[in-house]
Amino acid sequence: MPLVKRAEMHAEEKRVIGELAAALVEEGSVIFLDSGTTVPHMLPHLLEKNVTIVTHSLSVMAEAARYPALKVIGMGGRMNHTTYSLLGDASGALQGIRPHTLFMAATALSAEWGVSNNTYDEYLLKSELIRRHHRIVVLADNSKLGRNASYSYCPFERIHAIVTDQLPGTRFIKAVKESGIELYYPQNPPTGTGRSAIG
Repeated sequence: MPLVKRAEMHAEEKRVIGELAAALVEEGSVIFLDSGTTVPHMLPHLLEKNVTIVTHSLSVMAEAARYPALKVIGMGGRMNHTTYSLLGDASGALQGIRPHTLFMAATALSAEWGVSNNTYDEYLLKSELIRRHHRIVVLADNSKLGRNASYSYCPFERIHAIVTDQLPGTRFIKAVKESGIELYYPQNPPTGTGRSAIG
């Protein structure tokens, strides 16, 4: 499905998730923002946090261009028209840069298959990022939970936190608790202090 069409789906849920996820970012931190249609919704809520954003997402770059206060480091590579992102060597592009937190998109998310997507080149880049970094926050609206896509780029137990738009089902919550994952949704927002603060 074209990115423009995907961006229109669950638009309000994505806005809510973006705001919640931005509350997890500490002031002055360096973060990675993934491609996808949910992640750019974080940007308006990062303006006062003096963050540096590393991204391969053209959607994130285009949205960030509206806010001169945001510092953005773009990763280069070959353009993927499906995901509207630049795909190349993650280890080379991030040499000397260590983001505190990866904010990752998902086509699907399940306890059995982890975080997955349907684009092989994106899978390669995301897998490399996950291998090299440890704080992983997944942004996924409720329609993606408990589902599987073609390529699993992150095991469920590697996730630090999940941000979604509503309370998931009982089975999913059980898996989250067993894996020690923090779960945020509108009725359980990040506090911005202590263990809930990521960045």
